[in-house]
Amino acid sequence: MEIDFKKIVSANEISANTQLINTVLAGKDELFVFENNRPQFVIVSIEKYERLVVDKKNRPSDGEPEMKIGTLVQTTFRELVKRKALSKEDVENLCKRDYSNWTFGLNFAMLKEVDLENGIPIDVQKRDNKGYNRYYKDLFDINGKKYLLCSQWYDGLHREKYLEWLGDFGSNDT
Repeated sequence: MEIDFKKIVSANEISANTQLINTVLAGKDELFVFENNRPQFVIVSIEKYERLVVDKKNRPSDGEPEMKIGTLVQTTFRELVKRKALSKEDVENLCKRDYSNWTFGLNFAMLKEVDLENGIPIDVQKRDNKGYNRYYKDLFDINGKKYLLCSQWYDGLHREKYLEWLGDFGSNDT
């Protein structure tokens, strides 16, 4: 996690009751502090701050071309697998078309478990029932099983939702 030390102030400096802030912030990402019916400042949880840092890392700086959504998904997902950040429930959900549609707006399950026992070539397994490629060729080994990652990502449709989902896993250089 990266912290901008210029943004740190002590509770004494702002005369705040930190216990009250912790109590009110519990279960929330941020607090909007108003005084005289006007917003004065925002207090953000560490978890949200980490997600913002991840989001900022994945956005281009001035003059730098933006990473294509497919490259972003493959790179960051590979890192999640490497860190063993995905729970069994996460993997099960990502193998469901409905979950993937709701979470990312995809028309296919984000992950597809590879059938290694029936001799079906990977090239066949990465296609839909009409023969169109829908998954990348690279295999992901998660909890002893092999999976294909959906390749049907489009910038205007999926980037924001993917980054929001990715933020739930914290930064750790994803």
